[in-house]
Amino acid sequence: MKLLHQAITVNYHSEDELFREYLAIGKKIFKLETGIISRIENNNYTVLAFSSPLEGLEVNQVFQLQDTYCREVFESEKTVAFPHVGAVERMCEHPVYVNMKLESYLSSPIFVKGEIYGTINFTDRTIRHQNFSTQQFELIEIMAKTIARFLESKLIKKELKEANDRINRLVGVVAHDLKNPLGNILSLAEMIEEETNEDETRETVQLLKLASTSSMEMVHSILDMSAIDAGKIKMLKSPNSFLKLIQESWSTVSHMAAKKSISFEMNGDDKVFDFDYQRMKQTFCNLFTNAIKFSYEGSSIKTSWFTKDDHIHISIEDTGVGISPELIVDIFDASKTTSTPGTNGELGTGYGLPLVAKIIKFHKGFIEAESEIDKGSIFKIALPLG
Repeated sequence: MKLLHQAITVNYHSEDELFREYLAIGKKIFKLETGIISRIENNNYTVLAFSSPLEGLEVNQVFQLQDTYCREVFESEKTVAFPHVGAVERMCEHPVYVNMKLESYLSSPIFVKGEIYGTINFTDRTIRHQNFSTQQFELIEIMAKTIARFLESKLIKKELKEANDRINRLVGVVAHDLKNPLGNILSLAEMIEEETNEDETRETVQLLKLASTSSMEMVHSILDMSAIDAGKIKMLKSPNSFLKLIQESWSTVSHMAAKKSISFEMNGDDKVFDFDYQRMKQTFCNLFTNAIKFSYEGSSIKTSWFTKDDHIHISIEDTGVGISPELIVDIFDASKTTSTPGTNGELGTGYGLPLVAKIIKFHKGFIEAESEIDKGSIFKIALPLG
């Protein structure tokens, strides 16, 4: 019992490791020489793993189910035990008994998702002079259930990966299909804007341009998140200046701030450490854009940073409209994206902050947000320096 308890608490990395350990334990507990874990499918009995002194057994060896003792388990859907197979009249002419003279047998079904997946069974060529005990029944059933949980977990992970792969393929197809026509619309809007002098037409074209730009941002964000989830984007870390990163990120979006007369303040000493410069620039451009979008005209955005405990701690603070408690809990969740117009009606995609969170996570850092309605928001980031 102690051996089984220890085995149950182990986190096995493969089914081969689990099967090998459980067969060894079962042989000791039940004092039977042969242990087999089987897969039963389409009336076939396949040996998945075995431990036995008997010759002729092989992994992936297939037998007809009706030619095995485990047919009794499959048909009854419960644990079956024979202390002396030869004493059971219907079993005396069974092929296994006739050919191998396996006298004692204990087996329990393994149920996966409510259906019999296979069995764990133990046999011996010697007769047992005592019946199998209630405790031995309970032990082999615990073993069967533990194996079942492991197999179910593995199956669920496989199904989730397949579903995720299908979603990523769909996202990729949809995003790529949108990318070209949106790019064409944006280019045409820019051409018309340059060539027309009529105020009404120019205003309409500017709205078209704004909508196209927002849609293109969404497509790029979806593609980036899909690529990161699929492992297609690798973080290329190298020593970089953090001060340069902040300066260039703000410079990229400063034209947006200028339209609202928003000033920018930064405070912190330069620090050189390893990070993916392009991805982190994308991160801070997103955060600065977000702050500008929700800030009032004439306000300021403050960025500061310091190092502590082998991390660089960064904060980005605005005095804008703030985020409601209902929305702030999900702002980094890509499955619950929401987009709120900015103080000047700026459009957003809802995917910027989830993408930021993914990039920060890939750098083994973390991000959190604090906010009060009508008082502004603070985004806090910590990145490892090592």
